[in-house]
Amino acid sequence: MDQSLEQWRPVVCYEGLYEVSDQGRVWSHISRRLLKASIANTGYHQINLKNSVKHVHRLVLEAFVGPCPPKHEGCHENGNRIDNRLVNLRWDTRKGNMADAIRHGTTNKGSKAKNTKLTEEIVLIIKSSNESNLEIATRFNISREHVRDIRLGKRWGWLHL
Repeated sequence: MDQSLEQWRPVVCYEGLYEVSDQGRVWSHISRRLLKASIANTGYHQINLKNSVKHVHRLVLEAFVGPCPPKHEGCHENGNRIDNRLVNLRWDTRKGNMADAIRHGTTNKGSKAKNTKLTEEIVLIIKSSNESNLEIATRFNISREHVRDIRLGKRWGWLHL
């Protein structure tokens, strides 16, 4: 990181007390030092500002992009929740954020889901098969309803042939 090119902006609602950089670092005018972020149980960097815990990625977005639009959330382009550089962040909808998670493989969809019986390969077989729902259900030890929901896109709808 080239610190000479690092840009700093006041932290929204904490102007004069804290600044955040486009590299995801937070400076305290109170203690005159860089603050060390901790990792929340959600995996995001968080920081304590005047007894209020804030996610660093949101501080960066609010300072450099603007307020979070309605029904949007902070998204990490590369899927790394502690990479809070401005170039890696954007506001997007929940749907957009979930699409990122699928692309990055950080979602619990598909074979990563708890208690799933199926794999992506089996679901693709189900979607492309000419067998009846009952035949497929028997073959893979799942219900006919489960097979129907896969074929209708109600389950595994994000997985395409």
